[in-house]
Amino acid sequence: MKGIPIFTFVLIIVVSGPLHARIDNYDAKGLKVYTKYCKSCHGHPYKGAAMKRSLQWRKLFRNDAKKFRRLHNGTPAEEEIAALLTRKSKTKHLRRFLIQSASDSGVVTSCDGNFCGR
Repeated sequence: MKGIPIFTFVLIIVVSGPLHARIDNYDAKGLKVYTKYCKSCHGHPYKGAAMKRSLQWRKLFRNDAKKFRRLHNGTPAEEEIAALLTRKSKTKHLRRFLIQSASDSGVVTSCDGNFCGR
């Protein structure tokens, strides 16, 4: 009788561990936003996110992402970025993905259901 609760507990830890890591590893919606708006210029999502450290990404997205918008002024993506930044939900997810996948985040890219880190 004592073996069943211990087995159940171990099974829960084994099953939920990878799921928890996958959820915390990155913002999946942010990954999709990056792929749609940023990948054509900045390359694969994790390489693009690793261009800056997490604090640098936070600073770029302060004050309605004015610095982020300014970086894209005069580029082919200027209008598309301006349109993206008007969508608060997409901007929030992109910001979260970039911060969680920044160069100092310790994220190691690998293949999963959404992305294969090459």
